[in-house]
Amino acid sequence: MKEFMVWNSSLTVYVDKIDDQHKELFRKMNEFMNAVVAGKGKQELRDFAGFAVDYTDFHFRDEEALMLKHNYPGYDAQKKAHDYFRNEITQMKGRVDIGEVTSEMVISVVQKMGDWLLEHIRRMDTEMGKYVKNRL
Repeated sequence: MKEFMVWNSSLTVYVDKIDDQHKELFRKMNEFMNAVVAGKGKQELRDFAGFAVDYTDFHFRDEEALMLKHNYPGYDAQKKAHDYFRNEITQMKGRVDIGEVTSEMVISVVQKMGDWLLEHIRRMDTEMGKYVKNRL
């Protein structure tokens, strides 16, 4: 499987549970991107959308609980970013569920989700990780 989204040490948050979850998100994104390249993006989008909604909710709940446990001062900004992304992927899944799947939508999902994840991890999660790591 080709890796379109590559995990590297700059994305590490130094909380194993969260790093493992991020790696799983990358793995599933790469799996979906490979399906897109193989011409199967439309067919795979329903499964990917379901995974994205369920797994990001699970992941965000874990991150939010960790931040609250350690009184992370950036919690409100993180929660706001998480809620935004939850809303985006829930809307996307809703469109998929009613059959509104187009090639443009598949490309948009790949771009938006990939870009958001990378930016969020680099900008927000690494800061949270540094804070939490110093309290473990």
